[in-house]
Amino acid sequence: MLYDEARNGTVWKYDLQDVEEVRDWLDNNGHADVSIVFRLTNNDQERLRLAQLSIVDGVLIEASATRWVEDRFNIHTLLQDLWTDPSTSSKNIYFQIPRSESPGSLSQRNGIPSSPINQYVETRRALWAMKI
Repeated sequence: MLYDEARNGTVWKYDLQDVEEVRDWLDNNGHADVSIVFRLTNNDQERLRLAQLSIVDGVLIEASATRWVEDRFNIHTLLQDLWTDPSTSSKNIYFQIPRSESPGSLSQRNGIPSSPINQYVETRRALWAMKI
């Protein structure tokens, strides 16, 4: 899985050349069967364009259950784009839903305690919200 990352104040973003380099290495080292999956966390059109390329085999959407329920960062639009765009509609879409919410006060989480059972309930709500 390829994903953009910020470290020590530097943002590392994959571009087409990077993805091609990874694909070439895999193909030339006996791993042609390995799929390339790109991680998206919001509806960033620049990153979506990279995921739409044929060299990318699948897309992983990382978002907490609460982000799905509240449609933060246009996560529903991203999913709709992936499902309806001919360049991505046949790709596998993987959902990564963290099991705990970011720490913070109850007021920052709208009074929802960050406990495993509440995250389970939020995940159920998120799956209902995904029925777009």
